[in-house]
Amino acid sequence: MRFLSKCLAAGLLSLGLASGAQATSVSFTGFSSGSATVQLATPWAGSVSAGEFNVSVDGMPLTTFCIDLMQSITFGQTYTSYYKAALTGLNEGVSALQLGRFSRLYENYLGVARSSADGSAAFQTAVWEIINDGNGNLNLAAGNFSLASGFSSASSNLAQTWLAGLDGKAAGNWNFTKLGSPTQQDQLVGQRVPGQVPLPATLGLLAIGVVGLGLARRRSDRT
Repeated sequence: MRFLSKCLAAGLLSLGLASGAQATSVSFTGFSSGSATVQLATPWAGSVSAGEFNVSVDGMPLTTFCIDLMQSITFGQTYTSYYKAALTGLNEGVSALQLGRFSRLYENYLGVARSSADGSAAFQTAVWEIINDGNGNLNLAAGNFSLASGFSSASSNLAQTWLAGLDGKAAGNWNFTKLGSPTQQDQLVGQRVPGQVPLPATLGLLAIGVVGLGLARRRSDRT
């Protein structure tokens, strides 16, 4: 196996991620939901273990997804070469279109991904596709990131299904941060913006308000 790759968590909350190049200590402790093998054609040919990583960032436990296929990490080792950079579009090589696609991926599939090793590997595969080819068509059979010809697995089939319909999905409100290093695998961290009410809950509150208004009018009519 050329290197271990791995993946993200949306449970960032109080990390205080800041843009800029402040030194950050990162330790990788293992896969959070297991991993599955992915056979690559590009950017290089070979197999890799894909899934979400459990990490410690400056002593805080988090999960991340790999966004760098050209460097490596080792479980059980602490690295001090990392920096944190908030991704806002057109910085750190990530565009607004890619960030929108990450938001849709996280909003709709992160929970499913964490339910199994194949789901975790599928999510990581989709992250690689978006980071490498996310300014164009999302196609796991071609581009700067592609799977080996004829390769098929539960995780790759799931990733292909997610990517095929991704642009038609609702985008949640997410912030993304890059953990970057000149010598180790860059990582992606996603955080849901606090205080956002999911759409179904919003509609429910609206319905309650309408019912309450109707009851108030009835009482007014009776007096």
